[in-house]
Amino acid sequence: MHNQLKILNYIASTERFKAIFAMTVILSLYGSIVLGVSTDNFIDSIFIPFQFPIFNVFMFSLLLLNTLNTCSIINKNFSFYILRLQNKKKYCIELLKSVILVNLFLLCLFFLFFFIVLNIFKLGKIQIHNYQNYNVTNLIYVIFYLFRYIFIAIGLTMFSALLFLNFKWKITLVIDGIFLAMFLLIPIDMEIKNHFSLSIWSYFTNTMYSTFLTEISFSLLFLCILEGFVLLLFHFTYRNKRMVIS
Repeated sequence: MHNQLKILNYIASTERFKAIFAMTVILSLYGSIVLGVSTDNFIDSIFIPFQFPIFNVFMFSLLLLNTLNTCSIINKNFSFYILRLQNKKKYCIELLKSVILVNLFLLCLFFLFFFIVLNIFKLGKIQIHNYQNYNVTNLIYVIFYLFRYIFIAIGLTMFSALLFLNFKWKITLVIDGIFLAMFLLIPIDMEIKNHFSLSIWSYFTNTMYSTFLTEISFSLLFLCILEGFVLLLFHFTYRNKRMVIS
């Protein structure tokens, strides 16, 4: 962890990260002020940006750019550290640790600004009620939704980092671009669902299930599947003879 924090400090001091950070602040203002004004309730206003396709395009653009920037910096500027790792597997593990840490840091900065600004505009306007057809409050659901959002986002950044190790910039950018475009192309299903979906984009929309327990179960299943894909790509990556660490 000591080494990871040193890498984080170095990455945070670079001009690229500062630019990403500046765009993150702008996005937090967009989410809290522009999108959050449609409802007076503090809790309900949290849902709106994280279920809005254009907002999610910007959010994941920043996370994926942050991921590629982290991979590029470690690959170019930490050759002395990479040589100490001795093999590709250790290198992949340490790189993924850095990617997770840097993206969690960026998400923490986003939520800090987002909630500060949202609290200013919604000060004292907190109403707790049942969330739609679920037998849980909107407060419980928003906590669940944000945790799922973060876990899926971190899984995607790990997947993107492993793609970078195998294919470098161009192919990874194309795949990431297709993923981002699908936010705008996938139609929003407003019907109540009783079946599991592999569409990752449905977990970033206002998709309703028959019960809250059903949504939790399907979300955990999806996270397990996503983790499985990451593990498969991880094993492929460190065994890939074409991958050269330097």
